Amino acid sequence: MQKHSTPLRGIHKRQLGTGRRVAVPGHKSFEDFLLADARVPSGQGLYGPYSFAGREALLHVVRAVDDIFRDKQTDAEVSLAGGAQFGKTILELNLAAYVTGQQFRNFGLYLPDYRKLIVL
Repeated sequence: MQKHSTPLRGIHKRQLGTGRRVAVPGHKSFEDFLLADARVPSGQGLYGPYSFAGREALLHVVRAVDDIFRDKQTDAEVSLAGGAQFGKTILELNLAAYVTGQQFRNFGLYLPDYRKLIVL
């Protein structure tokens, strides 16, 4: 019986036929990852490179994350809060990409439960 060629067979053959693996870009730090590969919405459905321009305060957070990975700290936790729109969500999503795609670790993002939040 002759096997029929399908697009999936072609992809499978290209992926496994040469024995090569996919080249994953490596980054020495989260900061490097952000500046080299992270993309952010730039308007009209387009994306541009990540920049700390207008988000200078986040650089301290990024470097704290890098310290955690560099020093192999266990049970480390980073919390970031703020009322203004200055890039917290973009940073969280890019951190998820970096942690899972570069550090090969699990990632969890927990949002507050407003019913349990106490405002003083």
